[in-house]
Amino acid sequence: MEHGGKFIKKWLRRPLEKEVRRVLRAECSRPVIEEKVCVTPNLGLEIIRFLFHMGRDPRKGFECSPKQCHDKILDVLGQLARIFDMAEEGCINDSEVDLELLRGQYQRVIILLGNANTGILTERRQAVLMKISPNLGDMAGRESSKEAKGLLFGEGLVKSVGKNVETFTALDKAYINMRKVFNKGFFGRAIRGGLFTAEECKGPNITTNKKDMEENFRPRQVPFRPEAEVVVVEELEV
Repeated sequence: MEHGGKFIKKWLRRPLEKEVRRVLRAECSRPVIEEKVCVTPNLGLEIIRFLFHMGRDPRKGFECSPKQCHDKILDVLGQLARIFDMAEEGCINDSEVDLELLRGQYQRVIILLGNANTGILTERRQAVLMKISPNLGDMAGRESSKEAKGLLFGEGLVKSVGKNVETFTALDKAYINMRKVFNKGFFGRAIRGGLFTAEECKGPNITTNKKDMEENFRPRQVPFRPEAEVVVVEELEV
């Protein structure tokens, strides 16, 4: 089991390149079984129509990544079906099993399973990071098996998350302080310019009623002066 353990350790958290995965799937495709139980389930036209009606595209975002992970899990079925057939044939015909071929199929199962495992780990980390801050989602794929040691987040990734959280928190505080400064400047200019009175800008009389708000915060009206000069702007000829 020592050799098998080393092989599992090497491949169980290792993603595959697209070309390597394509070759492994082509070597041993999924079995065709009744009711399409080996096919990665699709949403269906009715559900897709509902989602488009709500302004959501299922081909992007929330459905795309989970479906890819589901697809990677079912990739293993081709190799498992081949191993099962070899064992069944040996039992029925009372013949020896080609151990070299069996070992190759077993190795392919571990490699494909590791690819699926890596995808699921990335999805789980991304779900947690998005809850902490939407800006951290891209960090989900940085973890490696050596750093993790049985945890979803290794020490290196935890430190990176902490630094980024501090940075985003500082930016949020600066943004809030800037809003406070600009808001005070706006109301100060509004009072000095005669748009509102000082009493109208006080906080205790604030109400959520639309009618009361219109009465309490109505701008001071400028008196109409008929003797004032009226400037007429002539339209330019084209």
